[in-house]
Amino acid sequence: MIGNDIVDIKEAAAKSNWRRKGFLNKVFTEKEQLYISNSDNPDLIVWLLWSMKESAYKIYSRLQRKYFVSPLKLESELITGSNEGYKGKVFIENFTFSTNSKVTKEFVSTMALAENKLRKGKIFQKDLKFSNEDFDKHRVEIYLSISKTFSEKINKPAENILIKKDKYGIPYIFDEQNQFDASVSISHHGRYGAYAFLF
Repeated sequence: MIGNDIVDIKEAAAKSNWRRKGFLNKVFTEKEQLYISNSDNPDLIVWLLWSMKESAYKIYSRLQRKYFVSPLKLESELITGSNEGYKGKVFIENFTFSTNSKVTKEFVSTMALAENKLRKGKIFQKDLKFSNEDFDKHRVEIYLSISKTFSEKINKPAENILIKKDKYGIPYIFDEQNQFDASVSISHHGRYGAYAFLF
C-alpha cells in the first residue's frame, strides 16, 4: 500500500503559523520537536515531518478503516537527508512506514510505503504544478494526469481509465468495467498536486 502528501511551502507559510503557542506540542512528539529545534531550517523540517506523518497516516487509516485526528500517535524518524530529499520512517502501533521526501524551494512531497504490508510491484510518483488557481479544477487536473500516466504504464487508452473514490474517500483506479489491482494516493495543497501509485 502507498500513501503520499505534498505541502506548498508558500501556502503553508501564509496560512499556518506553526510557531503559535501550543502548535508543536499538539502535532509533534518530543523527538520530532528536537529535529525542528536543532535544524538550520526549522520551517522546512516542520513541513517535512508533517508530510511524512500525513503520508503514513493515509496508509494506516486505509488498512485499519479507522480515522482519527491525533498526529502524536505517529512518530517520524529522519534517516538521511540533503537539500534535495530525505529518507525516513514513521511508526504507529505495530506498523512501520518507509518514506522518501523530495524537497524543493516550492514544495515538500513525500511518498510512504507500509513495510509490514509490502507487495511486489512498480511504483510511480508525480508532482505537478496546477495550471490555474481554481481549486475546483485541481482535482480534475490530477485525475486526468493519473489517467494519462497509468494508461501509458499498462498500454490502454487514457479515456478508459477512471479514478473513483469509495465511501471512505479512498481512490481506486478502474477501466470501463474492472478495478485495477493498484494502490493509489492523491494529495494537493496550494499551487501543487501529487500522486503515487503501486501496481
